[in-house]
Amino acid sequence: MPVSKNRPNPSIPSAPLVPKRDVLVTVSESQNHLHAAQFAAQFLHNATSVGITLLYVAPPKQQHNRGPYGLALGVGGMDDEEYNRHIALGTASLAEAEKLLLKAGVEEDRITLRSVPNTTAMDWDIMYQGVNGGHSAIALGNRGRTWLENLLEGTPDITGGLIKQSCIVPLWLCPPNPSGSQKVLICVDGSASAFNAVHHISHILGADSPHEFTLLRICKTNPCGFTDSGMLFKQCRQIMEGQGVAPERVSTSVVTHNNVVETILRLSLEGNYGLVVAGRRGMGSNLIEHLLMGAVANKLMRRLRNCALCLCC
Repeated sequence: MPVSKNRPNPSIPSAPLVPKRDVLVTVSESQNHLHAAQFAAQFLHNATSVGITLLYVAPPKQQHNRGPYGLALGVGGMDDEEYNRHIALGTASLAEAEKLLLKAGVEEDRITLRSVPNTTAMDWDIMYQGVNGGHSAIALGNRGRTWLENLLEGTPDITGGLIKQSCIVPLWLCPPNPSGSQKVLICVDGSASAFNAVHHISHILGADSPHEFTLLRICKTNPCGFTDSGMLFKQCRQIMEGQGVAPERVSTSVVTHNNVVETILRLSLEGNYGLVVAGRRGMGSNLIEHLLMGAVANKLMRRLRNCALCLCC
């Protein structure tokens, strides 16, 4: 598959107000690590109006090597033979990922293959493709967690701009061994980030998918109040029904526990959920967590392994 030409402007444009129902699924050169494609095949195969774009970002033929704090160390690159070897590996991985989708029952006209050159940095290129293409979400494999961990730990090469831009398109972090479940656990707490998460997943999995949803509210103490929870759930249901989700596909749960993260981890396993959806910033986030990621989302990103995790700003 030919690699498309370099784009003239590497800056990331503003996200469309209503993204198309299409998930951008990243593909690496290793056919043994197609985690995001495997998850998409199992989770989205019968979401008939959701497109799936498989993305391979080819390595740059020539690049500026940089050291700590972005200091230039010189120019490096690869010869034609090595570069063509990478392109062949990427093309083969795209073909294998497409086979996974077709075998799972995804219609051919729902699948798009895309190969682009790495022009700035891998993370920037993925974000550019996600935003510029108007995709609903970006699905990352296990290696995507490393990117987010670097982002949160303040790696000098990760800029503030990238942190901000990573909020434009929701991220799906996919497990190495997806369960095949199409049940969705949505964590809600009344924050704007949580409501955005409800909007997001309802937009993708609306009227024509069989997925079932559980709205979960976790209270650290009993005064959380079932009346308040009822109002919160009513607001969430209104959002979901507005996106075509039938009421019978949505259940609710209120749990009282001091440890929010442990509760989500336990329930996701006991309930055999395929996807946990959460806001990146909760009601109690401080300034730093508001700019980066709240404590709960941060811990879920690092510890949730039995199912996929969707993070929304």
